[in-house]
This record gives sequence, structure tokens and C-alpha cells, in this order.
Amino acid sequence: MSVAFPFSAVVGNDELKLALILGGLDPRIGGVLIEGDKGTAKTTLARGLKELLPAPAQFVELPLGTTEERLKGSIDLEHLLREKTVKLQQGLLGKAHGGILYVDEINLLSDHLVDLVLDAVASGENRIERDQMSVVEPASLVLVGSMNKEEGWLRPQLLDRFGLYVRAEPIVDSSLRIEATKRRLSFDANQSAFYERYRAQETALATAMEKGRAVRLSNPDGLCATMTKKSWDAVEKEIEIGQCRSLRADLVLVRAACAYAYWSGSQDVLDIHVHAIAPLVMGHRRSAGESQSQAPRQSDQSQTKSMPKFRPPDTKNKHESGSLAENNQSTPIDADKAEKHLTEPGFDSSGGYGSHGDYEPVSFDIDLDAGSTLNLFEQIKGTGPKATFVAQGKRPNRKVISPHGSVKIGTAVMEPGTSNKIDIVATFSNALLGGTASGGSGMAITTLWGQITQTCQARLVIVVLDTSGSMGAQTRIELAKQVLISALSHSYQKRNRVALVGFSGDTANVLVNPTRSVELVTRKLSKVATGGYSPIGKGIDAAVQVAKRSDALGLEPLVLVISDCRATSESGDALLQAVESAKSLARAKLETIFIDLETGHPRLGLASKLAAEAKARVVKAGE
Repeated sequence: MSVAFPFSAVVGNDELKLALILGGLDPRIGGVLIEGDKGTAKTTLARGLKELLPAPAQFVELPLGTTEERLKGSIDLEHLLREKTVKLQQGLLGKAHGGILYVDEINLLSDHLVDLVLDAVASGENRIERDQMSVVEPASLVLVGSMNKEEGWLRPQLLDRFGLYVRAEPIVDSSLRIEATKRRLSFDANQSAFYERYRAQETALATAMEKGRAVRLSNPDGLCATMTKKSWDAVEKEIEIGQCRSLRADLVLVRAACAYAYWSGSQDVLDIHVHAIAPLVMGHRRSAGESQSQAPRQSDQSQTKSMPKFRPPDTKNKHESGSLAENNQSTPIDADKAEKHLTEPGFDSSGGYGSHGDYEPVSFDIDLDAGSTLNLFEQIKGTGPKATFVAQGKRPNRKVISPHGSVKIGTAVMEPGTSNKIDIVATFSNALLGGTASGGSGMAITTLWGQITQTCQARLVIVVLDTSGSMGAQTRIELAKQVLISALSHSYQKRNRVALVGFSGDTANVLVNPTRSVELVTRKLSKVATGGYSPIGKGIDAAVQVAKRSDALGLEPLVLVISDCRATSESGDALLQAVESAKSLARAKLETIFIDLETGHPRLGLASKLAAEAKARVVKAGE
């Protein structure tokens, strides 16, 4: 039988261990969101936590490609046909009741599924209302989601639904890495023998958590410890510092502080418990555009922003109430280290689409839906107060392939001539329970029910940016930033991605591979150097290659060329190469828009010439 790697045997990541323990003590905290790279023991610790929960607890993993029926549950079709009564075929939410629901790369999970998961976690119930079925089942579970912010953040509304946020830090100390490697090799060689080495520690952790849950359930207010005047004052101070609009942050702070107080061995919540746990609660809810005047004073940081270390239970000294006794003067980790993930440049707790340094949200709209009209750039900041843009040309007809396909959002009676997919469960349940089936030895279905679906049409926006030394270089970079970030933030739910190609001198380089990370795009653009010739043809060729390599993503490419299109090179054949490259766009049937930033007189109109060869549109900037 497979054995999970012991929770207490994991080296490092004290903050993550503590957050998971607190989430296990009080599921109403709302779960834990873990951000970090691969190989930082996120999944290992989540699986290990399952062994510390009550015996029947389940560890359920939610696949990214799951369906709503698989998640929430559906009618047991076999039972329906045999017994002609409705029976629930339990979904993943129901199976995770009393245990852990783990979602790896939760930021890539379809948003409507994330909504359903977080609603169940917040209410503790899984409600199913569909196809002649109305069921409410308990769903008290610990939600653990992991993600890499390079792939984009959750929407702000969803981010707020997570109780605690932790960054899983990689182990830097070489001696600790060696110890972690030795433990893993020992575990892989003999899982049972390795577990026995940590059985006492695991039992102590499980016992402490069991008593903590008992304390919480026995308290009238449902908390693990008692709030005091000092702790309420501390909560008020953290509310003022955090400036979080959501009341959920305040509720989570109180619950988490009570759980931490219990875990620290105190029956009463002290101000140090509130201040110590606040970064786990406020880190992902804090406003990214916070000014220095709003930030806590440096002298306050050691008190208010130092996160506690995870400490195993002391099995020799317990309070009569059952809470865990430990040294209340627990040594916090270095405050600067604790603050790192809150103050790192580019971190945006609003889901990645708030302020980024001196960048302000753009005031134009890009409609990237296939088959719709592209309303491009109502107004562009940074290109002059009189800048206007005129779209020319036709948009080619292309079939859009969605990486998420179609999402079922409901069912309805199929009208004659429609091509909707038949919904088997809805058809049979409505026939048997709604009285539309004919009698006799067999069963004749007189009404077909079909699925109502919503298609997710994701796009890959490839920006080809002129980084040469011609006039207006900074304007081009600012425009590219606005285009890229708009493409991501405006259409987040459709899972758009962007890529950035820069060309100057005698080369073209892919500066940003396809990504959904606003932070990565902003960081790359801030480091773009300008100068040299303008080999636009090489930039276009690089964009074509990016589009070809990205076929596996199932995204519809859109190429945006931002340049004055005055092609130059040391050999003098840049314009000829640019024309041939533009033709390659047409051959590849890539939808392309040339954003012409040519200014001054005389105007050569090269963007229009290249657009004609590419069978593309051109957007002209005029005064």
C-alpha cells in the first residue's frame, strides 16, 4: 500500500506547513493558496496533511480538465433507468468532505469551476440543482490550490476567497538540500520503514489537530481560542494597515489568529498572534498600488509583518482545555524575508491587472473574439493628445480552436433542426420523472434535451515591436505595454496569452514566450534596449515561428506589428526582405494588424504596402 511522505519529514517551508495546519484546524478559514515554483514540496505537504486529519479524510485532486458534473455530482443514470428514482452520483466536492481538495495550477482551472469550488468552501455545502434533482450535501473541506504566478493570477474576486496565501520558497542552504535529498531517497527505498521513523511526530501532530478541532466545535463562537481586548485592537490595526475592501479578510484574520493562538499553546488570542499571522491573510488582498504613506512604518514591520515559524507540538505539556502548549515566545523568522513576497516589484495582489509602477490602466478596448469587429484603440495614452487610429481592411475568416473547448452551462429542449449535443442524463431524467416517456414494455423518448454550451475562444497575441533607434522608440514601447496588458486583462476569462518579439540592429529575438503573466510582460518591457537598424522582416519571420510553435496551445494567433515600418539594415535590402516576410504572413493565414507609427513628412506609407502583401489591416497614427 502506498504511503504518503510524512508531513513532519519535509525540510523547510515553515510558513506553508503552518498555513496548512491552520486550515486543517478551522476549514472555515477558506483554505490555502500556495504560490511557488515546481519542486518546492507543495503537493507533498498537501498530501501529508491528509494523514493528520481524521481517519476517513480523503485527499481528492481536481484535474484541470474536469467537468461541472464530475466536480459537483450528477444523476446516477444506471440507478435512474433501473429504479426510476433520482440518486446522486457523488462528485469530487462530496468525496472531499472532511478532507482535502487539492487543485494544482488552480490559476489555469476554468473560472466557472473555480467559482463552484470556492462557493462550496465558503458555505460548507455543495448544492446541486439540475435535471430533476435538488440535493444539498456537506462539503466541509480544506481547499489547497497551488500556482505559478508566471502563468497569471486568479481574478481578484476569486483570489479573495482563499483564506491564506503562502509563497513556497525553494531551499537555498546546500546542507538542507542534501538532507531533503537523503530523506526522499530513503523514503523511495522503503516507504514503510521511513514512515516509522516519523510516526511519533506524525501522531503528535494529528492528536494536536484533533484536539484543536474539538476545542473549536465546543466553543459557542466556533473559534479555536478566545478573542481579548488586545487582540481585537490588533485586528483593528491590521485592518487599517491592510486597506482591504473585503470584509472576508477581517473574518479570516480572526479565525486564523484564533487557530494560531491554539497552536502556540494559548487559550486566549494575544496581539502578537494577530500581528504574526496577518501576512498570511493580507498578502494576496493588499492593494498593489499602495503608496509609501499607506505602508506600515519600518519600525512597525518587525512587530506586524513577521511570520511565525511552524513548530511541532510538545507532547509533554498540554493545557487542560486540550489546546497545544508551546513556548509562547516563538521566534519569528526575519521580518525582511517575511515581507519579501509582499513588496517584490511587480507583485499585484489584485490578480495581476492593477497598477504596475507608473503604468496606468489603458482607456481603450481590444475585442479579441473571433468573428467580431475589432474596435482597436479608442484612445492611446502616450501617443499625443491628437493621436487617432483608423482601421482598414478585412478580417480573414479563420476557425477558432479553444484550448478549453465548450463549457456546458445548462440544458434545454432541443428544437427541430438544431445541432446541439444531446444531453443523455437530462433527456432520460426528464422523460422518466417529467412524464414525457411513452408506456409499454419499452421506453420511447418523445422529447430530446440538448446541452447549452458557451465556447471559450482564447487567442495568442504576438506583438512584433520595433526596438530600433528611430524616432519615437519610447512611444512604441509604451504602446506595446498597453496592448499586451490590455490583451491579458480585458480577456482574462478566455485564457488569452501574449508573446513579444523585438527587432533591432540585425536580429530579431523572442523577448517573451507565450504567457498570461502581466508581471512578466511588464518586467521585460522595462528592460528593452533601443538602437540600431530596423530589420522588420526578421521580426515578422520570428512572429511566424512563434505562431507555428504555439499550435499545440490551441490558440488563435493575432499578430500586431508596432513600427513606423521604415525598414533598414546594414546590407540595404531590408525593405525587400520585409515584403517577402509580409507575404509569409498571408501564406500562413495569420491575422495581422500593422500599427503604423510613422510621423513627420514626407510619409512613405510602407506600413500600408506591407499590410497589403500580408492581407492584413493597418492602423494609422495621425495628428
